[in-house]
Amino acid sequence: MIATGTDVKPLECLLFMRDVKSRGYFEQMKGRGTRTLDLDGLRKASPSGRTAKTHYVIVDAVGVTKSLKTASRPPITRPSVPFKDLAMEVVMGATDADTISTLAGRLARIERQLTEAQRKTIGGRSQLQGVVS
Repeated sequence: MIATGTDVKPLECLLFMRDVKSRGYFEQMKGRGTRTLDLDGLRKASPSGRTAKTHYVIVDAVGVTKSLKTASRPPITRPSVPFKDLAMEVVMGATDADTISTLAGRLARIERQLTEAQRKTIGGRSQLQGVVS
């Protein structure tokens, strides 16, 4: 996988050799091939090019185009800030993206670690799921 922000215009064939579960990651991978390129630009990367790049081909060796994709987890951009401090910042009115996404990521991680008994103690999965979503 090529990092975000890298432009690979000459990409003509995208080959999937393993599944991708993240919807965002999958869309990013497909997006690599969507860039068009004139004939001169394509020939710089592939001297045998005969026409401008107007499309690309996906070769799906593992069924990635048909598998279920999930939304990516929010990034935890402030990992050193204690949970109670993040929660208090939100209670006090913080709405910046870093604070909210970090708190959401922490809540999602907590939700995955809870037992069924712990979920019932805090009001059930549906209530916590509404907070995490």
